Amino acid sequence: MAEDTRAEHDLPLARDHTHERPAQTGMGMEPAVFSPKEGIPPPSLLNDARLRQSANRPVNVALMLQAQRTYGNRALRRMLQAKRPGGAANVPDQIQRREEKSGEKAQAQADSIPPQVQEASGAHDAGPVAQRQTQPVAPIWGRRRDGGAAQDAPTRVNRLWARQSSNRDVVQRQLHIAALVPVSRSVGGVTIQRVLTAQQEQEYKTFVSKTYKWPNRRAGTNGKFDLVYDPVARRMDVTVKVKFDFPDVPGNTIPDKAIRTKYRNNYMQQVQTAWSNRYTFENVRAPQEAWKKLNPVTVNVQVVEDNANPHFRIKAYIKTTGTARVSGGNAKAFNETELYKGDDTPQAEFNPGTEQGELARIQRINPSPILFANNASMVNAQYNDPLNFLATYIKRIKNPKFDIHIVGHASATRKGRSNRLLSYQRAKAVATFLETNGLTNHNLVIEGVGHAGATKDAKKRKVEITAKVPAGWQNMQDATAHEFGHMVGLGDEYSGGSKATHYDLVSKAFGKKYADQVAKRGDTDYASIMESGNDVRIQHYVTFWEALCETTLHKATVPNPKFGYKDWKFIG
Repeated sequence: MAEDTRAEHDLPLARDHTHERPAQTGMGMEPAVFSPKEGIPPPSLLNDARLRQSANRPVNVALMLQAQRTYGNRALRRMLQAKRPGGAANVPDQIQRREEKSGEKAQAQADSIPPQVQEASGAHDAGPVAQRQTQPVAPIWGRRRDGGAAQDAPTRVNRLWARQSSNRDVVQRQLHIAALVPVSRSVGGVTIQRVLTAQQEQEYKTFVSKTYKWPNRRAGTNGKFDLVYDPVARRMDVTVKVKFDFPDVPGNTIPDKAIRTKYRNNYMQQVQTAWSNRYTFENVRAPQEAWKKLNPVTVNVQVVEDNANPHFRIKAYIKTTGTARVSGGNAKAFNETELYKGDDTPQAEFNPGTEQGELARIQRINPSPILFANNASMVNAQYNDPLNFLATYIKRIKNPKFDIHIVGHASATRKGRSNRLLSYQRAKAVATFLETNGLTNHNLVIEGVGHAGATKDAKKRKVEITAKVPAGWQNMQDATAHEFGHMVGLGDEYSGGSKATHYDLVSKAFGKKYADQVAKRGDTDYASIMESGNDVRIQHYVTFWEALCETTLHKATVPNPKFGYKDWKFIG
């Protein structure tokens, strides 16, 4: 017999014929005894990474058991027989008869197990079953199809595997699982194996193989546009087709033609700059290992001239003054937009009322003062939700840029220097909370004033938050971009009713509290594009969000169930 020249660390660790392990406390398990001649050890020993069978490499137990639950005992056993030295010769007759009866079906299932699972299970050899030498492989514990327990299975393991085997059969029938794709992630330093079924992988491939279109989609009261969603490009194109009429510049002279051409070009550029690529969407359907590849979805807004089949006819009065409007409703073949002299240029309007209105909206959701315990600088949990909502509201405003003053105070129970440090730490803790929740696009000013002017009253242990608009800021009203908002389905947010027509969509996307803050009519002035300013804010993308949800719900054939409103969310 040839000498074994392997290094010591390559030799099998399970040299003895019998291994004992003490009972595990609290698990109700007796000491386990295992002999290699009897087959595969119980799970308590399978978890021992040092244990190896014969000269084979270690078995990845997690994946092997996952394969068993997914494919069944027969397919996994056939795979082991086919891939490892050893064989079917000593498999108990009853099991052998069952395998022979299933025959080709079991072999097909075994062959469908992905190479990475076979590799992780310690199966390394390739080639036909008949060409391999085999060794005895004991039945993997589970439930027999006749309802009895598999050979030598402990009672407790029987009960567990009976439930898992039953669940596996249901999943196999419903999902028609054909393969596993292992995906690893780390949680608390522990690597967890998650799997995608072949159906989920196939659904993803089917979903991204198509481009989804919804021409002449209607939105809101007057909105209409063409929608094209390309999941591979992760882009949604919103196209509004227009036909220009110039009632007060109708001539065919070169100067008149030049005026009309300049107006068309400026209009398209102005709208696309104001509305395109402002916010993005994400798909949150589980498993994210498959569907996060769709993210993020950008929105490209464009205006094209189409005299034959327009969504809107734009009547541009270049020399005449008047009030801009969109009319017609969804019933007409095309709607009308009227724009007048000066509407193509943003104008300074509604000042200082807009600044005051912006600050009033922040103040009514401001949880200040934020109180602290004695000698403490940790934000109390009762302020988490109000501070989070404040941060979320302000971070979604791009114009104006606010100065957020965060001032910490202390009561007069300590010396001045330590109180100044403590008050600063309190202000810093609040600022950090706001930044953690996304408030990073505005100017946070942090200050600690100690116990200046304070008493020993507990109410002096606080942080106060105030917002200011930078000096010299002016609100600019953009009538052209405002009317385009109506053309994509939005309503007015200024006075004239109780709620904007897009209030329900805002509530559906962000919740009622946020809708009450941004989509009620008759509220204070602010710089929203649909109120009196030029800031396209996140709530103004709700008709695009609705279009994405409805398109993937009604135009796509996968996944099952189809994507809906709960699967698509705003980023930001």
